[in-house]
Formats: sequence, C-alpha cells, structure tokens
Amino acid sequence: MSVWVDTETTGLDPERGDLLEVALVVTDDDLAEVAATASVVQPIAPMSAVAWMKSLSPIIQEMHGKNGLFDEIMDGHSAHLHVVEDALCAWVGAAAKERLFDLKKTPLAGSTVGFDRAWLRRHMPRLEALFSYRSIDVSSFTEIARRWAPAIYDGKPRAKPEEIVHRALPDVLRESIAILRYYRESGFVGGAK
Repeated sequence: MSVWVDTETTGLDPERGDLLEVALVVTDDDLAEVAATASVVQPIAPMSAVAWMKSLSPIIQEMHGKNGLFDEIMDGHSAHLHVVEDALCAWVGAAAKERLFDLKKTPLAGSTVGFDRAWLRRHMPRLEALFSYRSIDVSSFTEIARRWAPAIYDGKPRAKPEEIVHRALPDVLRESIAILRYYRESGFVGGAK
C-alpha cells in the first residue's frame, strides 16, 4: 500500500505561505485506487479574505481563481487547518485499519513529494508523522527516465495545458499515479514484461 499526497498552497515556502488544499489517495501495490479524499483549508490570514487574496502573487491569484479554489474558500467550503488535519488523520487511520496496513511502514507518495511533505510537516505535523520516513517520488523516476531511458521519457503521459487544474485530487490522480503506472507498464519500473 502507498498513500499519495498532493497539496495546493499559496507559494513555495511553507514557513511563509498558507496550505489551501490537501488530497490523500490510498493505492495498493499495483497502483489501483483504494480510497481517496480531499479537503480545502481555510487560510489563517490576519486580514480580510479579499485583502489576503490580493496580497498573494499574481500567478497564485490567477491559478486558484481560475480553478475555483478561492471560490470554495470564500463560499465557506473550507475548514480550519486543525479541523482538516484531525479529519485527514482519522480518515487515513480508518483506511489503514480497514485495509490492514501499517501507516508507519507506508511510504508517502507523490510527484515532488518532498514539497508536499514539507508543507505537511509545517502545517499538519500530526498527519505527516503518521507515515514512514520513506517516500515514492514520481518526479525522481521522471528525471532518471529523461537521463537513462529517453524513449520511455518521451512517451510519458503529459497533460495538455488546459487539463492542468492545480487542484489536489486531480493532480495526484491524473498526474502522479498515472505517470508511475506508465513507468511500470513500460517496464522502466518493476522490470521488463
């Protein structure tokens, strides 16, 4: 089993930014989805929501304005950070109990998962601490394929710009898991067929 994570944030620095959305997907060892959830986080801003949004970089404003994440936050479809963390801890704990796997032996997976893990470590440390220290980072496979298996790299599924939504659940499902499935099916990961 693996637990996949993707986060949406207000920037690149977990010390200065806000965590806006977290998605978790449990897959079995064949990368079949077992369970999935996503939660929108209410930002902790010392100002009005409108002033907070205007204080963000234009790139973030455009991205999360276009994908509907800011609308969800403004419409009250978000919860306080600690409420979301409690809910995600309970959700993944229940999934582990139901599927009989040990979270402490379960790697956290994703594309550039170190980025997501840093945000969880800073903003949701109890959630991040549930998992093994080991990670499955799809971007590492991509970098290796680009260098050592260019034909496989060139065949990697790529989202069209209009398909990239920058929302946590679609990103982890469409991008990260799909790309690792491709690498496995190509024989690049898991041995030749």
